[in-house]
Amino acid sequence: MFSANAFSQMGKDGIGNIVVANSIVNAYTPLTGSAAAGATTISVGSTSSYGVGDLILIIQMQGTSVNCGKDTLFPDPNSSIPTNTTYGAITNYNTCGNYEYAQINSVLSLTSFSLECALLKSYNFLGKVQVIRVPRYISLTVSGAGFITSPNWDGTTGGIAVVEVQNNAVLSSVPSFSVTGKGFRGGGFENLSTVGGANKFGHVSGVEGAYKGESIAGDTNRYKIYSGVFCRGAIANGGGGGTAHNAGGGGGSNGGSLAPYDGYGNPVAGFNAAWNLESPLFSAHVSSGGGRGGYSFSSNNQNPNLTAPGSGTWGGDARRVMGGFGGRPLDYSTGKIFMGGGGGSGDSNDGYGTG
Repeated sequence: MFSANAFSQMGKDGIGNIVVANSIVNAYTPLTGSAAAGATTISVGSTSSYGVGDLILIIQMQGTSVNCGKDTLFPDPNSSIPTNTTYGAITNYNTCGNYEYAQINSVLSLTSFSLECALLKSYNFLGKVQVIRVPRYISLTVSGAGFITSPNWDGTTGGIAVVEVQNNAVLSSVPSFSVTGKGFRGGGFENLSTVGGANKFGHVSGVEGAYKGESIAGDTNRYKIYSGVFCRGAIANGGGGGTAHNAGGGGGSNGGSLAPYDGYGNPVAGFNAAWNLESPLFSAHVSSGGGRGGYSFSSNNQNPNLTAPGSGTWGGDARRVMGGFGGRPLDYSTGKIFMGGGGGSGDSNDGYGTG
């Protein structure tokens, strides 16, 4: 009787009845120190919305290693910069995608909990680990205009909605849960396009191309380490940015078949003659992951069924094949989970672009 609060409290949040749109039922805080498997205490940003008996979800959002050589405005001759679609390939997932549920045994301070059971997995706080309070409903009804959602991912927390239901859940709203567009962030607005003929996979200057999308490997701050903030190479599941001049951004990705992948996407049916001018039989090309961005700028009106991309008769930047590569599909076979990658932005100038 005296230790009841220290043990499982399924249903502690009572009956859930969600009738309001955009209902956020979780609380979010970041892990502030790494936690190894076997740990029973964790450090967090704040414990103010958490209590004894609460169920929490611990999940690492980023921290994957990728194949990105260093580049600068004046490339370092001692570094290797990939110049093909191996740029940005995942070399090790590390602890990214690790997740598990745990229960709070006691709130030790304003910034730490003890857990009822030891952690099963390890978490590196530099990889953006979230600790999310999970409501524990006896039953759940979502109806009418109501649906459960989350805050937008802000680089530290958000993008996940999760509940526990002891008995029945009746989900009659369409949708009942929605986190569409709240995952990794797409590439931002870029308006520095002055270079024609650019062809970089990664670069530190927006003159060369547009921002890449955020991924399980990190965001723009992390990409700076690779000198790969801009241009068409896709990093992990984030889409590549359009390369100057005015090429489109690549789509982000999530799960799916791991092969084949080369970032070029899947040509839409019905335009075989035009696609096959890009390369022979390209109309039948298959690639998993995100779609590739559109061609670069052209200033002359030509027939795309007769004039190949890259031909000088297009004028401008010759309608070159310089769209951002689509993000890579992710491996779910080891029990990890991930958010969808952000799309790369299109290269722009004259103030007409958007993120």
